Amino acid sequence: MKVIDDAIEGQVYLTGEQKEQLRQVLVRQHKAVSLGKSDMGRSAAVPHVLRPKSEEPAYVKQFPILVAHLHFINKQIDKLLALGAGRLG
Repeated sequence: MKVIDDAIEGQVYLTGEQKEQLRQVLVRQHKAVSLGKSDMGRSAAVPHVLRPKSEEPAYVKQFPILVAHLHFINKQIDKLLALGAGRLG
């Protein structure tokens, strides 16, 4: 696997024998290795529990809508709803 080979070659502090041992372990456990930015790998060896730091929602509005714009925005939403482009709820 190129991802594993690239990661091992970057380990300059390992000897050739250690690199080969690491390669064997990573190939054997390849499902735990992330293959890209959006891939987190998979492991059933250790149960994982993700706990949020707080009960607050993770989503926060980037900026408030100006009161002066509300009428225009509501008109646009009504037009889209009338066209069947969405639904409230």
